Formats: sequence, C-alpha cells, structure tokens
Amino acid sequence: MKLSQQTKLSIIFIIFLIFLFGILIFFLLKQKLQPPLTPPTPPSLLPPTSPTTLQPQTLIPPDTTANWRVYRNEKYGFELKYPSWWVLEEDYHLKSYPQFIIRKNEKLTSAQYYGTTSITIMPRGYPAGELPFVADVKEEEIIFAGKRAHALYFLTTEGIVWGKYIKFLEYPVNWNEDGAILVFVKFLEPPERLCEGRNIEQLTEQEREICYWEKGYQWKGSIDEEDSKIVEQILSSFKFIK
Repeated sequence: MKLSQQTKLSIIFIIFLIFLFGILIFFLLKQKLQPPLTPPTPPSLLPPTSPTTLQPQTLIPPDTTANWRVYRNEKYGFELKYPSWWVLEEDYHLKSYPQFIIRKNEKLTSAQYYGTTSITIMPRGYPAGELPFVADVKEEEIIFAGKRAHALYFLTTEGIVWGKYIKFLEYPVNWNEDGAILVFVKFLEPPERLCEGRNIEQLTEQEREICYWEKGYQWKGSIDEEDSKIVEQILSSFKFIK
C-alpha cells in the first residue's frame, strides 16, 4: 500500500512532537532531582578566630607565713620571719658570742637541750667551741641566703635530719669566719643514744668517753615532722640586709 504524501508528512510531524515531548520530560525530571542551589555566603568582615583552648588554672598556694612576726637585726645585718607562737631571745650573756635563738614558746630545763626545736643565729660563732659529736652526718657546700656555706647535717639512725650546722664561707659585715646557724628539731620521745649500735647506758664511763670524743653518738628516734617544716620555712625567710 502506497502512502500518500500528506500521510507521510503527518507521521513525521507526530514523531517530531513525540521527540519534543520526550526532551521536555527529561529536563523536567532533571530539574526536580537536582538539589536547590545555595547562594554563596558573603565573606566575613571579621578576622578569622582560632579555636578557644582552655588553659589549666595555676593554683597559688596560700602564704602560711603572711602573719608571722618579722625580726630584723641592723647590727648583724639579717632578717627573718617566725611564727607568733614561737619566741625569739637575744642572748648577750657572752658578749663575744651573741646568740639569737628562735624556738617554740615552752619552758625548758638544761636536760631538755635536745628535747626542743630551735634555731640559733651565731654571728660570732659557736660559744662552746665544739659541736655535739654525732656519728651519722652528711656534709655539703650550699648557697644559703645568697652566701656560700658549709652545711653539716645530723642524722638519726634512720637517716632523718634532726639537726643542722650551717657555717658561712662568705660572711657579711660584723660576722666573722666562725659565724653560723645551729638548728635542732625535737624528738617526739627522748632519743636513744647509741655507740656503734650499743646503748650508751650499757657502756662504762671510759667507753662513753671514747665514743663521745672519737666515734660520736648515734641518735635513734622519731622527730617532730611539723616542727621540721616550720624550721625550713623560717630558714627560707632568712636573708642578709645591707
């Protein structure tokens, strides 16, 4: 069957309409599936900021010596602080060997010499001339209050410091080459004194003399730790003044 010219044109026109319709459907579906366009964000006028980093807080311990008394000695050029429940005594009994004693406010007898905590400032040296003979000691050169000094530490049999003798190698005006600081920390109970491990009560008088002068006593016992801390605070406050 032979189609007429008019029929052919009609078929071509229908095919063309179907093609256009298909293109239209394609673009409509594409627009529907595409996400909406977000308008560009205008640049910020503020400078860029870095993320905030939380810094750990530094805790400053309270000054426990803030309300302590201040002692200042113009003649011998030194100053220190000590607790209000302690006392400071100026001892000029021996004029050539003045002593400035800081200790707890308690009544003592001569038998309690090693039974109290005390700091003795001796600008002209130790009046007795000799230190107590102690078997267990440690020595070192230190800087104390800005001055070179030789430190001698008295130790218990357990190695705990119960006394110090700080002799200055550099000393200020009105101090001499024997100028020193002597420290004792009290024992909680009367200490046991030993000689090469033996209680001195078990020794003869002659053995005691030999031990005292040649070997030195050993000291066994527990010291007052609280007093020891206060002593260190007092010593750290010590300074020379012009």
